[in-house]
Amino acid sequence: MLGQSVIGNGRAVGATEATRSVTGAVTSAVTCAVTNAVDTKVTRKGGLAVMTSAAAFATLFAALISCFSLTSALAQTTLSPNGYSGLGMTPSAQTIPSGMAIIDRSSALPGAPFAGPGSRGPSGQNTQVGFGLTDNFEVIGRLATQDQNCNQFVPGACPPGTIRDFSAGLKYSLPVEWLKRNSASLAMGLNDAGGAASLFRSYYLVGSKSLGSFDVSLGAAKGVGNAAPLQGGFGALGWSPTSWSKLSVQRIGPDTWASAALVSPTFFGGMSASGLGASDIEHREMIQGLFREFVDRVKAHYVTAYGESSEAVKLCKDGYWYEPRVAELIFENFINEQPGITVLKHHQLVSAETKDGRIMSVTVLSRSTAKEQQLKAKVFADATYEGDLIAAAGAEFRLGRESRDEFGEPHAGHIYNVPGGERIGGTGEGDKRLPAFTFRIPLSSNPANQVPLTSPPPGYDRSRYLGYFDDLKGGKFGNNLTTIAFTVRKLPNDKIELNMKPTPLGFVFAEENAGYIEGDWTERERITAKLRNISLGLLWFLQHDSEVAENAHATALKYQPCRDEFTDYDHFPFQLYVREGRRLVGEFTLSERNITEQPGLVSERLHDDAIAVGEFPIDSFPMQKRQPGDTVVLEGYLGMLGKITKPYQIPYRIMVPERVNGLIVPVPASTTHVAFSSVRLEPTWMALGQAAGVAAHLAITHDVEVRAVPMKEMQAELEKQGAVLRPVTNR
Repeated sequence: MLGQSVIGNGRAVGATEATRSVTGAVTSAVTCAVTNAVDTKVTRKGGLAVMTSAAAFATLFAALISCFSLTSALAQTTLSPNGYSGLGMTPSAQTIPSGMAIIDRSSALPGAPFAGPGSRGPSGQNTQVGFGLTDNFEVIGRLATQDQNCNQFVPGACPPGTIRDFSAGLKYSLPVEWLKRNSASLAMGLNDAGGAASLFRSYYLVGSKSLGSFDVSLGAAKGVGNAAPLQGGFGALGWSPTSWSKLSVQRIGPDTWASAALVSPTFFGGMSASGLGASDIEHREMIQGLFREFVDRVKAHYVTAYGESSEAVKLCKDGYWYEPRVAELIFENFINEQPGITVLKHHQLVSAETKDGRIMSVTVLSRSTAKEQQLKAKVFADATYEGDLIAAAGAEFRLGRESRDEFGEPHAGHIYNVPGGERIGGTGEGDKRLPAFTFRIPLSSNPANQVPLTSPPPGYDRSRYLGYFDDLKGGKFGNNLTTIAFTVRKLPNDKIELNMKPTPLGFVFAEENAGYIEGDWTERERITAKLRNISLGLLWFLQHDSEVAENAHATALKYQPCRDEFTDYDHFPFQLYVREGRRLVGEFTLSERNITEQPGLVSERLHDDAIAVGEFPIDSFPMQKRQPGDTVVLEGYLGMLGKITKPYQIPYRIMVPERVNGLIVPVPASTTHVAFSSVRLEPTWMALGQAAGVAAHLAITHDVEVRAVPMKEMQAELEKQGAVLRPVTNR
């Protein structure tokens, strides 16, 4: 599968957590593969980075492609900027007549021949001379320069680093008499042979037939260059209304629609479809675009199903709170509405192939059939929580937290911080620790929709939970042990979202994720199962332990796992809440000074390459279990630092690796641990995923690297799609 690829957990990339216009961080992750097609256009869908073709054909005047036409007969044989004769941008089976020459000079470089509505392909200087050596064999010499102003004919006259490439195109038409008698021909050829950089080479086979004033060509090509203009099937129809002109309609690319592959190790939707039912957003006006489309669809679902004045509509809070099954349904609808998208559920990343600093393909494994599949793409997006693709591709990454001194961050490293308040201790040293991983668990209070716990989970040990009694005795968090341990939010249809409260000293989840990120899939499944059992064990403890007070029993027993959620996973969420994994080392590293205003730290929250706005307070779960002397807060907990976190622009550069090409990273982006503690929310990731999809689209259509996409055009497209690029409040 050729084109663009996205890998993830099924969460927000300009995929779902990835694309209709190409969309959103997809809800959490995915590998999206998009092929080059004529007039490729991004479409927006549920955070999914997916590209579709706005039109199967582009129309152009072949007679205007050449700057010089030596005879009127040559209007029937023109040169493409890509280095072959034919009908405009596609080769035909005819060759330049023997003894004739065609000279073509234009500003259109080879590669992506069309760059979408209202835009042009890559520009520079492109000079070609084509000769008909025999009646069946043509040779074309092409000198291409990636600069419009220098003298391309003088070596060394163009700026350093500018590509100046001299190459050849060859085409041979088979001398078959039967074909000639039927006004048909068959040819084989290649372009971009030799030269300093074979970026555009394609091998092709093409057949042509004349039907009066009409010419038809159909062919197939194998592109081997990074920006090969021919790939897969192509065709053209030409009409000669006069002896000196020709109009052609063409199709280039493997399909009418660009293709995309979205890869998820479980189901699609990441945390948003796996228990995180209350959107983490403080300023709704800051994140629009794809995420706003998602919440609007959530509300529309409840209005349609239950009525405008229903309790379900009230509890969905304008679409920002929802049941997991509703979120998954909407994400699935986003994808199903777009042609050309292949969803590979229950697949895991095996490896990535790179060549000359570019990611060329990924290999994924089906967890149900144990079969491997290779995905080739022009752009890959890492939308995984864990940062698996950046590691497989050899991109540099960080894991753990920086020291206080590394980026001058007051809240970095080993720290004790009053929730929502001031730092009260800590060494400031960096380490490899990560915030606690948990589950967000939907439960039902409706007996008809409950699957009650009937026994403790495997490995249950009540002693693990006894620390919560210290919090109960302290009185700081109230007198109900269940609400001390859990945060409860009401969702539609008699459901709640259960979150593990990180403020108690008895919090049991810290450190239990050790080894997860760098472990193999077997180790990850072991740790996931352990955390699942710890979560269910805590619920069982609160429901049934003889030492737990009756008020806590009653609260805990009121809610049970939902019969209509996660039916393939024993009614328990499929996605572990991986709050932080590997983080890219990109062209820019977002740090605490880029997201806060506080005394002693210069705030730098605005960027010329802004592609989204972040707004959620710094919030990171504890790093360590209770240590001797801990009486206020657990080490590493940065709890909702809303007093210092201010809305900030997110620069495009945090998604671009320093060295690896062909890869964009909207989820495990380039930030410090402290900054990631604000970026790491699904609405923000959907905004980044939407930007990643647009960037991939522009990289493919302009035939440039992801790091070189035209920023003004990208920002204009995002704003056209409703994305917010500037903070709209100073709160």
